[in-house]
Amino acid sequence: MQRDIEIPPREEIDLGEINKGVELLMRVTNPPNENLIWRKQMEAALITIGVCTGILTLTVGVILGYILRTYIQDNNTQAYTYHPEMFDANGQLIPDEIISFRIDGDDKTELED
Repeated sequence: MQRDIEIPPREEIDLGEINKGVELLMRVTNPPNENLIWRKQMEAALITIGVCTGILTLTVGVILGYILRTYIQDNNTQAYTYHPEMFDANGQLIPDEIISFRIDGDDKTELED
């Protein structure tokens, strides 16, 4: 049934319009500008340099952070402040055991009442 349909002459489609896309694709283009090629190569080089710099910076930061952390952990001995009565006349620490008493309890004394 569709074979019997005729297209009126005013609605006839120009088949040359359909092939314009193919002509566009098959058209020979001018070679790219030399400046454009140089810019693309420079862009690729800058991206490579940026990525390498970022990776190296991260690596150096991790290594220095690890070294600093181990240094702080190894050398973080708290200086114990000794009471003056624990030293002898020459300024050396007395090797004897020193007994200290700490009295916990009511802070009020008889004078405060």
